[in-house]
Formats: sequence, structure tokens, C-alpha cells
Amino acid sequence: MNLWKIRVRAVAVVGGAALVGGVLITVPSQARTVGASDAARAPAAAHATGALAKPAVSRVPRGLAGPVDTSPPPAVRPAVDGASYAAMKGAADRTRASAKPRQIKPLAPPTVVGNNFNGTTQPVACGCLPPDTHGTVGVSHYVQIVNSRIVMYSKSTNAIVKQVSLNSFFGYTGAESNLLFDPRAVFDPVWKRYVLTAEGDLEADNQQYLFIGVSKTANPTGAFWIYKILVNDNPNVFFDYPQLGMDADTVLVTANVFGLANGLGTPYFFKKSALYNGLGFTYWSFSGLAQSTLSPSIVLDSNPVTFEVSAPTSGSAIRKFGFKDTDRDPPVLTQNVDIPVAAYSVPPSARQPGTTATLDTLDSRFVNAGTQVGDRLFQTHTVALGGFPAPKFYELNTTSNTVVQSGFYFASGTSDDWNASIAANANREVFVTWSSTDSPAGVRPQMRVSGKQPADTSIQAGVATVTSGSVYTTGNPQRWGDYSSVSLDPVGVTGCAANRRAWGTNETVIAGPTWGTRISRFGFC
Repeated sequence: MNLWKIRVRAVAVVGGAALVGGVLITVPSQARTVGASDAARAPAAAHATGALAKPAVSRVPRGLAGPVDTSPPPAVRPAVDGASYAAMKGAADRTRASAKPRQIKPLAPPTVVGNNFNGTTQPVACGCLPPDTHGTVGVSHYVQIVNSRIVMYSKSTNAIVKQVSLNSFFGYTGAESNLLFDPRAVFDPVWKRYVLTAEGDLEADNQQYLFIGVSKTANPTGAFWIYKILVNDNPNVFFDYPQLGMDADTVLVTANVFGLANGLGTPYFFKKSALYNGLGFTYWSFSGLAQSTLSPSIVLDSNPVTFEVSAPTSGSAIRKFGFKDTDRDPPVLTQNVDIPVAAYSVPPSARQPGTTATLDTLDSRFVNAGTQVGDRLFQTHTVALGGFPAPKFYELNTTSNTVVQSGFYFASGTSDDWNASIAANANREVFVTWSSTDSPAGVRPQMRVSGKQPADTSIQAGVATVTSGSVYTTGNPQRWGDYSSVSLDPVGVTGCAANRRAWGTNETVIAGPTWGTRISRFGFC
């Protein structure tokens, strides 16, 4: 019996509005230009109603622009029930070891090259927790996107050239609007377009929207096509934690859809031919396909089969889904198989020096898109390693459904490491960024970067691009992340080909407790 169903929704421009699943919604179809500097504004609060059956815990970040909200934010929504997840995390926190095993040094780890600077901060962005730090690099700009702001930087000077709130950018400022969150950004190196996404909370009328913005050129400071897409109109269902990827023909979105009878992880397929030209379109989704968080891929070639993967909260397999011809009506689900991996479990919380407050390392999900090239797929997640949280990378063979390489990476034998993301190029050079603390050594939260070349069997400690000036003193655990990002630089320079350098962004702690962010370029040349 099928454990999912295919859903199709039409998004067609109808006199300035669009019909989506039979519900009339507004979809801006014209190009518009983001202002040079648009101060974050406080969206109107959702209408209160006793009939609105929201999930018990919402992931909407706390606070609006203005004073920083230091009260504990809601916990992340895990793929398993709350009681089971709390028990797993509690057991992990009680299991501690003195040190982790040593690793073999790689041939030539990547180093920080040139750009290494502070990104946006909590007081500027939204006053909310957590930042949901993400970004992508293009031809001339780096675009950082967080809760709840977009900031565009010059690659040559690191200077801010434009910034805007998510709500203003996506035009979501009416009476029913709420603070947009869970943003992501990807640059398409073939068509030279920026693709940005964010989601809204359930509105008073039980509708929930995904927003997609596509730049008309390689310049993100110019005009964008903006789409407002109804993804949920059920008060007992919640669309959460969308991730963003793409293949040759399709923009790929995955989300945790809580409240479905059959599953959780749901993939969505949006044709580039429509998105990139401001056209109405029909999109497809496989409702509740995966039982845990599903992550898309950044596909570097024209492979007709696109792979997406999920990692249960604990287990000994990664579930792989294959979709053939994702721009077809509908895409064809061709694979739904387990790839055996070494057994893993949820990571303990991260410790900080000088305080008993810990940092949230989430569950064992893949927090960001992986990289697919040829018959290989690269991914990473944070799991338990001898009583420590530690990221683990995988290089998977998508033909034989086996692990080619995998391994843990961390800053030191006593460090806590988490919130990792990964990218790889066509030569199978790997780039990672993650968060790290080392309480016994007195090391405050860091952003770290590292990587490996194809012949390397491991990823080493790499370098810290920044060490936070402070720690969080509240929260057990305090929200962190909920993700980071790393993206390949599509532009080469003399002596260094395109895609041999990457740009990463991650969370830091500045005076407060207040979050900041860091943006760093690193590479093999």
C-alpha cells in the first residue's frame, strides 16, 4: 500500500490573483525592485481565535524588530513525538566521555581565503531566536538570509549594498501577515538567478504560505519575481522547516508537514521554466513521503534522476528517494530505499565555558541541502560520538546504495560540535562549516570551516573563522542555528578554478546574550 499521495496545485495568474487548490490567493506576478535599505517593520499580529487549532509548539521565532527577546524560544519540532525526543536528548546529555578519538590528517585542508567578516545581528534582523542562518554566493554578491532579514554584500569589498526585511521583500505586510521565518537562499550558476524562500505561520483563516523569490538577473539588488504559494489550509496541519535545493530543471523544496496521517517529510517540485519567467504554474508534491525530515540536493549535472534523503532520529540507515524527470507532470518516484550506515543516535546538547546553560544541537536530521554529482551524494548531520555531539559526513554511491566514505569531524578531543552543512564540487572536493565549543578548554562558540579532497578519508578540525565574544547564559538548551549553510563560489580567479572555493555562514554570540553571524570564504586555492 502506498504511504503517500501525489498532490498537484495550480498557481495561475488570474487578474492579479491565483487559484491554488481551489482557494483564491494573491500572487504578485510582476517584477519589483527591492529598496536600497528597507528597515524591518513589525507585521500585524495574527487574529486571535479560539477555533484555530495550531500545533502545541510553533517554530515561529520570538519577537519582532526592536528590543531583543531573551525569553526562552519554543523548542524545535522533532520528527518523533515530544516525550520520546525529550527522553532521547536527556539520555544523550547524561552520557559524557573524557575525549574523542584522534583522526588521520588530510592531504591539504581548505583554509580561509580573503573574505571573513561579521554578518547581520539579532537587533538588526528581528530581535528573535534562533537566526536560521543561511546564504549563498553568486557572481558578484553574497546574499545572507536570516530571521527575518535579507542582506546583500559585495564580494569584492564585503560592504552591504542592500538589505530588506523578509516581510517587505516578499510583500507580506497586510492585516493577516506574521513574521516570516525559516529562510533559505540558493544561487543557480547556469541561469545566474538567486532563489530565496521563507514561510509564514498559520493565519487566522488556517492558511499557511510558502514564499519564493527569483531574481531576474545575476544581480540580487535588482528585480525579483515573487510568488506567494498556499501550502496548507488545514488547522490541524503545520508546514515547517522548508529546505531548498535545485536540479537542472526544477527548484526543489522539502518540508516537515506535521499532522499528516501517513508521514512527515514532503517534497515539492517547482519548474524553473515558470518561476524564472514570472509565469503561473502547476506544482507537484508527494504528501508525507518520508517518516523524518527530508533534505533536497543541489544537483551539479543534468542527471535525469534527482535524489533526496532523510535520516531518522536514530537508526542505522539513510532513506534515499529518487525522482525521475522532476519537471514532468508528475515527477516519477523511482526509488525508495535504505542505505545502510553505522548506527547513530541523537546528539547531546553543546556545553559552554563558564555557564551551565547549554546549546541546542537538534535531532539527527540533515539540516541543509546536500550535493549530488554523478553517482555520488554528499550529506552531513550531527549525532552522538562517545558522549559528545559531532557532525558526520557521508559520501553515498547512489547506484549501489552504499557508503563510499563517512566520518566524524570536530575541533578537538574535548569539543562539542554541531550545526553542520556541506557542499562538494564536481571533483569531489568537500567543504563544511559547523559550530563548536570546548568547555574544558574555555572556548566560546565558534564558526569553523574545513573540508577534504577525494583521496582523504577524513575531515579534520580545520580553522575557526571567529570565536564568539560571549556565551548564552540562559536556556537548557538555548536554541541555536537552526541551520548553517555553505555554497560553492561559481567564479574562479587566476590560479583557482570556479567551485574550488566556498562561502559559509553560521551563528555567533555577541554581547548580550544576543546572536550574531559570520560569513567566511574558504577553499583549496
